[in-house]
Amino acid sequence: MTPLNQLKDAYLIRDLVEGKIRYFWEFPSGERASELLVSYDAAYDWWRQAIHDAYEGPERRTSPFDRRANSVKRASEVKHGQVTVQSYGGRRTTDTPPKIREDRAEAKIERLKSQLSHWSDQ
Repeated sequence: MTPLNQLKDAYLIRDLVEGKIRYFWEFPSGERASELLVSYDAAYDWWRQAIHDAYEGPERRTSPFDRRANSVKRASEVKHGQVTVQSYGGRRTTDTPPKIREDRAEAKIERLKSQLSHWSDQ
């Protein structure tokens, strides 16, 4: 499997690491694809850049970021009938923000809450 296809198969994980919420990309095999990232936006940017860097075909974009993402300009264009609603947003996979596939932090936070409540009851 090519690196590009591997990255496209990776999914976003949210986790609690050393008391802090962190995000990272993971391959279906369970191997981590990225380092720990401090925010959702950082994880999105990392993935978008990684896909852009792994692409080996002819590149027409000079940036991995979708110029259509400027929502203020985009809303103005839609309002004035210059663009159809169907074409809102980009056409590439990376133009659509990824969803968090697995939230491992939630269970850890609940466990911490129960430990704290148990500790405070003593």
